[in-house]
Amino acid sequence: MGSIGNKFTWTNGRHGVAFTKERLDRAFCNATWTEAFPNTKVFTLPTLISDYCPLLITIEGSHTYRNRKEKPFRFEAKWVLREDYQKLVEEAWMSHKESDNKLNAISAGLNQCKQKLLQWSKQRWGNSNQQLSKNMTLLTELQKENKGQLNDQIKQVQRDTNKLLEEENLRWQQRAKQRWLREGDRNTKFFHQCASLRRKVNMIKKLVDDDGQEVHSNERISSLFQDYYKEFFSTSSPENISTCLESMEPRVTEDMNANLTRIYTQQEIEEALFQMEGLSSPGLDGFPAAFYQKQWPFIGKQVSEAILQVLNSNVAFEAMHTMKSKMTGKEGYMALKLDMSKAYDREINSVISSFWWGQQNHEHIIHWISWEKLGKAKSEGGMGFRDFEAFNKAMLAKQCWGLIQHLDSLAAQVIKAKYYPSSTFLEAKLGSKPSYVWRSFLAARPLIEAGSYWRIGNGNQVQIWKDRWTLHTNPSRAQSSVRVLENNATVSNLIDPVTKQWDRALVQHIFNAREADIILKTPISSLNSRDKLVWQGTREGVFSTMDCQLIQEFVVVAKKIWWRRNSFIFKGSFVHSNAIVKEARSLLEMLNEESSN
Repeated sequence: MGSIGNKFTWTNGRHGVAFTKERLDRAFCNATWTEAFPNTKVFTLPTLISDYCPLLITIEGSHTYRNRKEKPFRFEAKWVLREDYQKLVEEAWMSHKESDNKLNAISAGLNQCKQKLLQWSKQRWGNSNQQLSKNMTLLTELQKENKGQLNDQIKQVQRDTNKLLEEENLRWQQRAKQRWLREGDRNTKFFHQCASLRRKVNMIKKLVDDDGQEVHSNERISSLFQDYYKEFFSTSSPENISTCLESMEPRVTEDMNANLTRIYTQQEIEEALFQMEGLSSPGLDGFPAAFYQKQWPFIGKQVSEAILQVLNSNVAFEAMHTMKSKMTGKEGYMALKLDMSKAYDREINSVISSFWWGQQNHEHIIHWISWEKLGKAKSEGGMGFRDFEAFNKAMLAKQCWGLIQHLDSLAAQVIKAKYYPSSTFLEAKLGSKPSYVWRSFLAARPLIEAGSYWRIGNGNQVQIWKDRWTLHTNPSRAQSSVRVLENNATVSNLIDPVTKQWDRALVQHIFNAREADIILKTPISSLNSRDKLVWQGTREGVFSTMDCQLIQEFVVVAKKIWWRRNSFIFKGSFVHSNAIVKEARSLLEMLNEESSN
C-alpha cells in the first residue's frame, strides 16, 4: 500500500557509526479492500517513546462541519500542568477589590481568575492542535534526517510533544466524565469516543408535547421543560396532613435532632468538597471541583466563610421554606416545624427571672419588684436586665435594616425576589404562604419605621405623604393635606429637574407656611444621589443593637434553654435553671478562650 512520511520505521537510537535505521513495517491489503475503500492512505507517524514508528491507516471521506455558538467559560484541567499556572491564579485572586459581602468577594475573585486564565491560555496555548501538528511534522523531519547527530534534539521534541499529548489527554478525560480510569492513563481515543457519545446522548433534538406533537425549536423545547417541572414541583394542596401524622411515633431522638440542627462547620465544607469528583460538571461560574480542590490551601478559608454565611443565615431558612411550600408532589408532602416564636423568648425570660429570684424545688418565691422594672436601664431605676423578647425584636430589626441598606447582598436579593419583587421592603405585604422568618421581619418592621427617616437625595424613593422625611422636631410625614399632586407622589416632584433645588413656588403652594419653610431649609443632593434611610438612634445614622459579645451570650443561653425544653418534653427530665446558667457560662468561657487564641 506504500506510505506517506518517513520511509524508515525503526531505529536503534545509537550515536555515530553504530546508528542504524530500517524499514521494518509495512501495510498490506487485497483487491477487495481497494475496491471498497479506494481512498485509503498509510501514514508513517513519528516515534515518541518506542524504537518503532506507528503506521496510521485512514479512509479519507467527506467532513461535515456545523456552526457552533459562543461557548461559556469552562475551566480546563490541563492548565494546572503548566508551571506558571499557580502564580497566575494567586495573583489574580488577590487583585480583586475587598468587599464587606463575603459572597461578592468570592465572586470577584473568581471573575478575576476567569479573565486572567483566558488571556493566559490564548497567549501560552494558542491552538494546541496546531502546535501538536507542528511538533509531529518537525519530529518526522528530524527522524528522517537523523544519522545519529540529532538524537538529543529529537528527544527534546519528543518530551514537548508528550507534554502536549498529556494535556490533550486530560482535556478529553475532563469531557468524557469517565471516573473508572485513573489519571495518567493515556487513552485519548477512548476519552474522545466517550465525550462524543456523551455529547450525542445529551443532545435533545426534539420532544413530544401533551398533544402528541413533535417540538423541534430550542425555544419550544426549553418551554416544555419549564412547564413540566413547574407542574411537577407545584403543590396539589393536600388536606388533613396533620391528622395522618398524629398516629406516627417520633423516630428522631434528641441527640439526632441536636446533630441535625447544629450549625455547619468549615471542616464539613472541606470534606464535602474533596468527596466530589474533581472533573465532574462545573457550576455556573465554569469552575469544577478540581479547581477548588487544587487551590484550597490558598482560597479555602475565604470560600468556607462565604458558604457558611449562606448556610447559617436567613437564606438557608428561606430555601427550606420554599421547599416546604412548593416541592410537594401529588403523592408526597414535606413538613417542617421551625417556629420558636414569642413563646421561646418568654420561656427564656421566665428562666432568667426564676433564677434571679432563687426559685428552688419548683417553689415560687415572692417577686419584690416586677420583671419590667428589672429590665429598665440603671439610670431609670432598674437593674439593666435584658428582656429577650424585646432583644429578639431588636435583632430582627437589625436584619430588616440590612435588607434595606445592602440591596446587593444575597439575603436581600433572595427575600426581595420572593416577597416584594416590584416594591420595597417597607412597602411589602405578608403574601401567601410566608415563612416564619418573613413573618418575623414584618413584625419588626414597625420598629424600623418608627426609628428611621429619609435623607433626601433625588427624591425618587420617598413618598411625600406616606414616608417620614420632613425635619420637624422629630422627623415625620408631611402634615399638610394632599393637594395638587397625587397621594402617592414622590419628593422628586418637588425638585426642579434643571437646578436640582427645591421648586420653591410649588412647595409654598402645596404646604402650609411652617412646613414649607422646613422643607425649603432641608438640604438635597445636587449630584442626583439616591435617597437614604437614616436611623435616628445613632450619630452615624446606622441601626445598632449591641456588641458581638452580648449576641454570643444570647445565642448560647437560648440554645441551652431550648435543649432544656426538649429534654423535658421528650424525656420527662427536668433540668434546674442553675444548671442551665452554669453550662452556659462554661461554654462562653471556652468560646472566649478559643477566640483569644
